[in-house]
Amino acid sequence: MKKLKQLEWILPFVLCLICVAGIFALIELDRTHGIFACVVAIVLLWVPYLITRYTPIKIPTTLQFLAVVHIFLGIFLGSGLEFFYMVSFWDVFLHTWSGFLFSLVAIWVLVALKEKPSLIATILFAVALSSMVGMVWEIYEFSVDSIVKDSNMQKFMTEDLVPFVGRGALGDTMEDMICNFVGSIVFAIAYLVDHYFNKSRIIIAIEEDFSN
Repeated sequence: MKKLKQLEWILPFVLCLICVAGIFALIELDRTHGIFACVVAIVLLWVPYLITRYTPIKIPTTLQFLAVVHIFLGIFLGSGLEFFYMVSFWDVFLHTWSGFLFSLVAIWVLVALKEKPSLIATILFAVALSSMVGMVWEIYEFSVDSIVKDSNMQKFMTEDLVPFVGRGALGDTMEDMICNFVGSIVFAIAYLVDHYFNKSRIIIAIEEDFSN
């Protein structure tokens, strides 16, 4: 357990070193936006650990790992190294995965609050929380695109900054929200399958891990 706890800072440290290497590479390529994304990633990679270390909120080690990996995949690889443009499925993958991840966060919230709602209430809460996070993220993307010149987080323009027309401008936003919802539904199905066919063994193990 002690070695596992040490990984709470080792993982973000290693990923930060990779981000620093990315910054030097992007400086050579004069990619200002990518450099900024790498700096943001370096800061955010430490947030789960610092919250757990210095506040009363204790994020489980498992969730810390998942959150840190998600930040690395989304901000460093996605925005910094432009995987969102180079890898066609990257955005779909991350938003679907985030729907699943934040459904898992919902279970942690219930465990932390020592709440034990019914099966249906638990699933509805998980899907609702995940969907809300997805909505807030889209508001964030819209705000950044409105404030920062040439920002294209919602992919309403081509890479050459030519705006899409009509439904094309809404495509990325709707795709993101749908993928997020699908991810939460996948979690709900997995939760139900574990409950009815596996006597909740996986969920019980997760809840025990979250309560430590």
